[in-house]
Amino acid sequence: MLCSGVTCVRDMAGDGRVLAGLARDARLGEITSPEICYSALMAGTVFFSDPRTATSTRGGINGKMPYMQAISDSTNLTLAIAEAKGSGASGIKLYANLTTGQVNRIMTEAQKQQMPVWGHAWLQGAGPSDLVRAGLISISHVPLLVCEKAQIPEAWKKAGHNAAYWDQVTPDLHGLFDLMRAHHTILDATLLTYKVWASQDSAAIWDYEIGKRIVAQAYRAGIAICAGTDDDQEKFVQEEMRLLVTEAGFSPIDAIIAATQNSAAAIGLQGRKGLVKAGMDADLIVLDADPLASVDNITKVKLVIKGGRIYNR
Repeated sequence: MLCSGVTCVRDMAGDGRVLAGLARDARLGEITSPEICYSALMAGTVFFSDPRTATSTRGGINGKMPYMQAISDSTNLTLAIAEAKGSGASGIKLYANLTTGQVNRIMTEAQKQQMPVWGHAWLQGAGPSDLVRAGLISISHVPLLVCEKAQIPEAWKKAGHNAAYWDQVTPDLHGLFDLMRAHHTILDATLLTYKVWASQDSAAIWDYEIGKRIVAQAYRAGIAICAGTDDDQEKFVQEEMRLLVTEAGFSPIDAIIAATQNSAAAIGLQGRKGLVKAGMDADLIVLDADPLASVDNITKVKLVIKGGRIYNR
């Protein structure tokens, strides 16, 4: 992954005990790895019936680990956020089943403790605009923005629609984008994962078709978009960048900005990463071809520099 040109990653929902060790080893150069930033997950209590949470908390108590906590109206948020911060997480991820009131209280306490917060773009009890107003740094998964307008029509889940159909039914979200721009909220679109799902399940085609059109809307509206993927293929960030160009109308330079400056900001690392500038981390890639001529050239890596250390391809 590092030698492909990815110098820093954000894990959104894993076992914080394992991730802490990997993050340490990566930072010290003991493993050949990007720098690892990881999230402390918070969600409503009902979410913790999801078997993935049990896997990530094996040996502990599901929903009661510092890096993976069930939140209710009675939760001591001062303690919960202090524990999340103490787990070594770079920020808090709001995952699911939270109300707007709970989100606002989490944000208030997280800001007091200087803990960044990001999350899914829809939390069942809190919609996209609620999360933007609350102050999340970034919101993930572009199809979830549809929940700002309406429930998903069953017709979208049927196969056989052409491009003209998707153009017609894609909702206009400029009101939401105006709000995001005012709050400097970053959109973590994750187009790649929806493209993969669409290739596997016709009922998921709408996620990709609607999603890429909404990303194009957001781009034209001046929203900062990062190059998250929710995937772990060999060339995952590079493929997300390509999709931003080919499916959402990005210029190659704006796809590069999405993967560098905007992605650093989405983790709260804009003071350290994302720019070639004095005082910033020396994280660079050297290519054999010009990525401004073609975004596909981002895969033609000659060498990678992470933290000033050179890694040959």
